[in-house]
Amino acid sequence: MSSGVSKRGFTFAAVTLVLVVVAAFLAWTPLRILYHRNMVLDSRSWYQEPRTLRGRFTPRWLRWRLAGRPDPGQQMQLGRAHEDALVAMGYFERRTYLYAGNDPHGIVDAVRHAPLKDPLYFFSFSPTGTVEILAQRDDFISIDKIVRANGGRR
Repeated sequence: MSSGVSKRGFTFAAVTLVLVVVAAFLAWTPLRILYHRNMVLDSRSWYQEPRTLRGRFTPRWLRWRLAGRPDPGQQMQLGRAHEDALVAMGYFERRTYLYAGNDPHGIVDAVRHAPLKDPLYFFSFSPTGTVEILAQRDDFISIDKIVRANGGRR
């Protein structure tokens, strides 16, 4: 009788372990995306030493300290590394458009008011008349239409 109980216990433990591994596998990618998104978001705003004791117990302060108290230039480099990680994971995509002397702010305003899946996106303008857009991969269906409607092209 004790061998029947131990077999059932072993089977239950094995099934539980398999379910935990499957759940961890399914949750791993969304957690990585969330982590990298937060790091990109943090890299876009300058952070300085908090003046209050309460400010020293925020997650943002802890991340800033763990990153070695980076200055704004270093923060942008760290953010770029996290952007690259999101691109490598297939969550974000970078596309470059030529806006040929048109008002680039019209494109920015139109994208800002578009119904996008992820509100985290960035523009990088160059003096040569190109704009690089970093956005969630599925949002480029809308962004492509917006850029074309504002006189830009790929």
